[in-house]
Amino acid sequence: ILATNPSGAKPFAHLMLTNSGDITCTDCAFILATHNVYINPGNGQSVVSIKFIGGFLDQAGTNNLIAVPSGTGVWERSSFFETWFGTPGVNNISLGPSNTAIIDAIDCTGCELYGGVNGIGTTQGGATITNVQFTGGRIAGASGSAVSLNGGGNYLFNGVKIGSAGGFGVNAIGVT
Repeated sequence: ILATNPSGAKPFAHLMLTNSGDITCTDCAFILATHNVYINPGNGQSVVSIKFIGGFLDQAGTNNLIAVPSGTGVWERSSFFETWFGTPGVNNISLGPSNTAIIDAIDCTGCELYGGVNGIGTTQGGATITNVQFTGGRIAGASGSAVSLNGGGNYLFNGVKIGSAGGFGVNAIGVT
């Protein structure tokens, strides 16, 4: 799948998930939306078992990937393998669940996050973000923080290079 919009108004999202499961996206390229992937399950809804294998989430006006479950919404059991997240207007990955929603068991393995204000940004719901894991990969060129955990949560970073890489400079701040 290639979804892009090189001119004109940006679509709100190339992929919007509110109540779904078991989606595999292999070598998909979502480029130039406001949010390239928007995950927003509400009360009684869940987005589970999403698999991204390779591909590009690039040049979003705001966030390349945003997860903002609300009410009792749940996003869990999802993984991104060797996926490129590049040059968004704000965050490459943004996690902002409500204080009653759940984000659980999200894995990024060998992913590359370049540019933007933050590589990974969280805004709220610290107690409801659990088992988020980043293994390998790189975070470079963020004008803010490579990792901004303003909302707290439970994370594991293992072998992630935070600093200049791939033609992108250092991050202004490593981890906040």
